[in-house]
Amino acid sequence: MNKSGASWVRLIDSIEIHRDVRARYFKPTCVVAVCNLLDSGIGSIDALPAAEIVEEFDRLVSKVFPQKSGQGWMPMWHLMRDGAWICKKNGAATQRDISKIGKPKSKSETLKAVETIDCSGQFGTLWRSEQSRQQLKMMMCNLLLADLDPEANLMGEFLSALTQAAEGQVTDQDVAFIAWSIVTGK
Repeated sequence: MNKSGASWVRLIDSIEIHRDVRARYFKPTCVVAVCNLLDSGIGSIDALPAAEIVEEFDRLVSKVFPQKSGQGWMPMWHLMRDGAWICKKNGAATQRDISKIGKPKSKSETLKAVETIDCSGQFGTLWRSEQSRQQLKMMMCNLLLADLDPEANLMGEFLSALTQAAEGQVTDQDVAFIAWSIVTGK
């Protein structure tokens, strides 16, 4: 918990309950991507570019699961249900049902409906704090590492290594080796 008493518990619980069995690492990786972008100063807490989120997700996933790296639009959209953020277009909240079939079915359809995400809602105080975002990243890694799904575990290992590299605990070379080990199974 941070000083204001807010915590990530409700968000993490919702993510845990609503993860897709076909890609259990998607939502946690998308959350880490958002943290990375906020840490690097891209966008603002209330207007983080959706295309940048999808690109950062793709960059992270491509190191471990290249065949699934183009799917970042899916967890970005579905994390809205978990209360992580609000998807917006022209400053207005995007409707959950953006087409006749409801949710978007492609990256291009999603990015036509969503320009930015707004994290200033119920978890806004936490999103604003770099320390809280670091805690959230570690919680996402721990969620993946504790999962029974082997793909989630591998992604958790990779994201943990990246987080440790950002904190100076391991080198970029170590991260590259971990990614290589995961991909090759050696």
